[in-house]
Amino acid sequence: MAETGFLTPSSVWLGDVSEGSLKPGKTQKALFDGSHDVVEQLQATSKDGTKVPYFVVHRKDMPFVKGEMKGNHQGGGRGNQ
Repeated sequence: MAETGFLTPSSVWLGDVSEGSLKPGKTQKALFDGSHDVVEQLQATSKDGTKVPYFVVHRKDMPFVKGEMKGNHQGGGRGNQ
């Protein structure tokens, strides 16, 4: 089984159905310290009413206000040039 996340390195777990066990296999090296960050899943509503999920990753000490970025942390998405 593989596990991935926004703030943790990808890892592989080894399972044994006969024993009902799950043991850690390999984990990639962490490229940054994610302990100061948090992930939030939000939803946007398109013009036709479709709910579109998206994720916001930000520092724990930087409150996220929907539609507004505080400080110098604006990402490189379209329109942020």
